[in-house]
Amino acid sequence: MDDAINDKLHPPNTSWPNDIYYEFMEIVMEYQLSDSCGDRIIKLINKSKNSKESSLPTSTKEGRKFLDVSEFPYMKFKKVPITSFHNVDYYFYYQPIIHGIKVLLLQSEINEEFIFKYQKSNNSSYGEQFESNWWYIAEKNIPIDNYLLSIIIYADSTTCDHLGKTSEHPIYISFGNIPNWVRNKPDAKVLVGYLPKLKAKDNFMRNSELFRRLQRQMFQRCLQILLSPILNKNDMYFVIRNEVYPFTPKISVILADMTEANTFTMTYLPSTSRRPCYCCLVNNNDLNNMELSNITLRTPENMKKIINKNQANKFSIHKEFNFFWKFEDFNIYEATVPDRMHLLDLGITKYLLEFTREYLQRKVDSKAVTEMDHQLCKIPRYQGLTILKNGLENVSKFTANDYCNIMKVIVFVIDNLYYKHKEGGIPCKRLCNIFYKYLKMYMKLRQESFTNVDLTELEVNIDN
Repeated sequence: MDDAINDKLHPPNTSWPNDIYYEFMEIVMEYQLSDSCGDRIIKLINKSKNSKESSLPTSTKEGRKFLDVSEFPYMKFKKVPITSFHNVDYYFYYQPIIHGIKVLLLQSEINEEFIFKYQKSNNSSYGEQFESNWWYIAEKNIPIDNYLLSIIIYADSTTCDHLGKTSEHPIYISFGNIPNWVRNKPDAKVLVGYLPKLKAKDNFMRNSELFRRLQRQMFQRCLQILLSPILNKNDMYFVIRNEVYPFTPKISVILADMTEANTFTMTYLPSTSRRPCYCCLVNNNDLNNMELSNITLRTPENMKKIINKNQANKFSIHKEFNFFWKFEDFNIYEATVPDRMHLLDLGITKYLLEFTREYLQRKVDSKAVTEMDHQLCKIPRYQGLTILKNGLENVSKFTANDYCNIMKVIVFVIDNLYYKHKEGGIPCKRLCNIFYKYLKMYMKLRQESFTNVDLTELEVNIDN
């Protein structure tokens, strides 16, 4: 409470020499301009001004030094030793999650659009967290004077081009208290840490049980350091619209790709699992069974029982304790979901295109694969549409945007692609129909909100 009152009375700020200095450095950092490029801009602006005194730094390098020594609010990262492996020390770089929350709340748009309470939707539309059943139930289970603070976690390994192609593992947070259109903006999420990545000297070590167990323990240790300050806490005070409010923070969603989802839930990777789903216990032989009705979902309670009975291997779960089990009324297996980019573009779409190429090679002929690439290259140029000049030749290296562009034209590419097929194949018209049905589901799933009619239509398309 004292910290929140202090934030209200003394809003954190950084004293810049002037507004022009601030805007120039903001451009330099946002677009990752080099020092030489920044210096050319300074020289050009100073040359065009009549005043002898410049509002800009004398050089871009001087501006960067100013950033390094300035005390920016809540943006100082800490360094904590996590483990040592083969004489290499590994550290977790993070800022306290409370600071990350305050950084988000400093954004004027987030402050203005912040939602405090559950809002019942009148048109049975599903799209905002604060209109969901989860929010309604969670709000009923917090102290009566508190407001719910919905925290969204996102983590994904990425390659940082500006750090010399270094592979890093950042973790971000955002709020469910803001509308989707605000949350989709770059400023609506904040970096709270870099998870350390354990390195092995060879494949034998990388595949060893010792190495993988240490990876899992290191991941859980970092989560404990980061999330302990909000573990089952009430009466946490933050400043919204210049007023102090009490909150109960709850983790609502963890966005991840499939590999990350298995890491968060401490379940086996799908490629090595009898039960490859991180949120249910369906056997891998039944994954394609659309008529399966009795599905047992994973919960912290039944996973603990399975481990205590020494049946962890049978149910594809690691024996280590999952830190998320400490959160009250929280099901890590239900809360972890793939984001749409990984689920659709880099997941189903990628698989469907690779499967189609392999199908054409085996059940039609190699000429059909070549013609498919040729047809894709022949698509006329159009504003907002990127055409891949090499077709699907390097499909395994495509980005999500590449797959999105292919989906716009794929039906035209495979239409009348072949007229004869080998035994076990299907007519070209049926292949087009498969993509047509998938595209209908694809477009539905990319919507920002869903009505009951949309969900019914989606269910029909899946069953068909």
